[in-house]
Amino acid sequence: MRRHAQGVTVISALDQTGARVAMTASAVTSVSMEPPSLLVCVNRSSSLYPALLAKLPFCINILSRSMEEIANRCAFAERTEERFALGGWNQEARYAVPYLQEAEANLFCQPDEVLEYGTHMICVGRLFAVQVQDARPNPLVYVNGAYHGVA
Repeated sequence: MRRHAQGVTVISALDQTGARVAMTASAVTSVSMEPPSLLVCVNRSSSLYPALLAKLPFCINILSRSMEEIANRCAFAERTEERFALGGWNQEARYAVPYLQEAEANLFCQPDEVLEYGTHMICVGRLFAVQVQDARPNPLVYVNGAYHGVA
């Protein structure tokens, strides 16, 4: 799978205590247009896992090429507020989850179905809101163990 280029996202949410949680993920894909839905795969050891298991809303932040440092922070930083030290994080009441304002797009979802499989959870989230930046797209992708941009 190292040879399969995938878009890089940061999935963010609030856990049951109201603390912000986030993780970098490339295992994200669309499922259906009716209803509009996306699939995310999350390791059970992730700080995001309990929030999705409790079916709390989450945001898929599609990262741009310039956000590699944020991707690394959310992939490797301790499970604390340290993950939110970089980037323009916002949290509006209408979305109820933290999101990156400068992301290529923000896809707000409510977990609809969850399935435990091996070390991971497969979560199908139903889209309830989308924000897209007007700038020319330059998404961050991950392939063969490294980040790349797409012009």
